[in-house]
Amino acid sequence: MGNWNFKQDIEECILFLSGEIHFWPNDQIEVSVQPYDMQMLTSLGRQLAQQLAFTEKQSVIGLRLVQKYSSLLKKYEFEVDKIINEKVFRWPFRTIDRTKSLYIDGESIVIKSPFIANIVNTIKKRKSKGYLQGTYHADTKEWSFDYNEPNVEFLINLTNGMHFNIDEKIKQDYEKIKAVKQQAEKHLPMLRKENGRYIFKDKEINEDNIRTVFHVAKSMGCEVYDDKLVNENQFSGQIDKILYSDQRNHFVNKYRFKKYDLAEFLLSARKVLIMVSSRDEESMKEWITTLNEYTDLDDICVCFRYKNDNQANKFIKEQNVNQYSTDKKVFIVSEKIPKPIIKDNINFDVVLIDLATMPSHYKTQTFIKNKPTIVYYCGSKPTGVDNIVDV
Repeated sequence: MGNWNFKQDIEECILFLSGEIHFWPNDQIEVSVQPYDMQMLTSLGRQLAQQLAFTEKQSVIGLRLVQKYSSLLKKYEFEVDKIINEKVFRWPFRTIDRTKSLYIDGESIVIKSPFIANIVNTIKKRKSKGYLQGTYHADTKEWSFDYNEPNVEFLINLTNGMHFNIDEKIKQDYEKIKAVKQQAEKHLPMLRKENGRYIFKDKEINEDNIRTVFHVAKSMGCEVYDDKLVNENQFSGQIDKILYSDQRNHFVNKYRFKKYDLAEFLLSARKVLIMVSSRDEESMKEWITTLNEYTDLDDICVCFRYKNDNQANKFIKEQNVNQYSTDKKVFIVSEKIPKPIIKDNINFDVVLIDLATMPSHYKTQTFIKNKPTIVYYCGSKPTGVDNIVDV
């Protein structure tokens, strides 16, 4: 026998059985355990290898496993009888905070809970929209979420029946959300179809193109759409999801979607503003060429000129898109909004921002932020934009 020099405690026994103790190459050791014990031993061994002590419940399991494999352990000079009889543990047991609560912390709603697999897995899957994602705080073992209606409803439903302590305000807000949903027509006016007419807030939208109907409804403040109306039109492709989104800001990855993928969506709007870089004439040319496949050049105007690029300016003139008029459908601008557009107070249904970085001028930011639909068409999701939805 070799001089193993093992520590004589339950933890060392489990580390040995799980294979977490590494031996010198000339030490031939075969640790054979039954297959249905291996998963538990591996889990406990990895935990102990990170110097995380047993919980009281785990200590019982550990003791049982040492008893079960006592013959094997004795073979390698473990003092098993003493370890078992005296219940020799290396570290005090860990105490898990069993507090289960939902509480408000500033502008966040926080869930504190012991490990419950269903809760953790469900929270981790909540990634589709930034404003719905939770942030994990390892120091307090809590998840925090933005305090908004979807998150209040999500967390209340997630913890239903699990005896969580819940702040009274959260309960009250949840009851209000339920009341609103039960009377959705009264509290949340939606776009619907009645007798062949499209109605929002008791006003008829007289448009033949169904996409235009949705654009108009959005401009009127619509955030809720009759499911039947959405389903019966069978909108095709990812881009059309913007039409019936309940958010204002959207991110479209330009490496995934080409300009022609957006053409039908854009041209169904009554007025569109497209922002391009004043240092990259290729983007401007591509937009004009692409949109011209779906509409006349008479519908398009470029509202700026390139300072040091006569060829780009020549292209604008040759394409006959150099005349500004409020009657145009598509307005292509640079990083700044031209004064005539502001003066004429043109109501854009869609603003598409095809820039490498966010517009920095505060007047530009003020102009675009309240438009019904804003599409950021870039290589990665822009920072500093609230409630932006991936398409």
